[in-house]
Amino acid sequence: KMPNLLARWRSIFRPQVYFYALGSDAPTQVLNYTAQRLYQSQDNLKAVVDFLANSIAQLPLNVYTRNDETDRERDRTSPAARLLWLPNSEQTEFEFIRALMTEYFVFGTVYVLVLPDAKSRSGWQMWIVPSEWVTDTRAANAYSVQSITVIAGQSGNAVEIPRENFIQFKTYSPGNPGGYISPISALRQTLE
Repeated sequence: KMPNLLARWRSIFRPQVYFYALGSDAPTQVLNYTAQRLYQSQDNLKAVVDFLANSIAQLPLNVYTRNDETDRERDRTSPAARLLWLPNSEQTEFEFIRALMTEYFVFGTVYVLVLPDAKSRSGWQMWIVPSEWVTDTRAANAYSVQSITVIAGQSGNAVEIPRENFIQFKTYSPGNPGGYISPISALRQTLE
């Protein structure tokens, strides 16, 4: 019985090795919690993500007009400057950037709709598409997404959005330049 006891004792202290598939399909579920639920329920994760998102949202986003190689002038009236100042009718610049960065740090990617809007001062509006609404993506090549399919909320109606109507921000996935990795997937080993 002694060798059996020693084998168990050694197994406790043997280093554990985990292998994970990296890429856009890297799972964001940990312990049966979705990324959204982890963000809502893990105080330490929420504190880190909120700190980073709030810190980045405080940085000014300015638009400049280049006069020559060494001279540039701050632009406050162009459509781009006005759009950054007021991205949509519901959010300020700070709220929009904070939400964008929260989505980025939780899911590893964020899609921003950029749509014409005759009523806004810039003539445009930007809206963040929650990652959990994106049900499918179609790749144009190994580096970018051609379109996304979105089901908004409880409606159940799928809408395909072409590339010209959105911008994608994503983390880098080594060996898979078109993919992304949710930072939460790195927590899997720690939490398990």
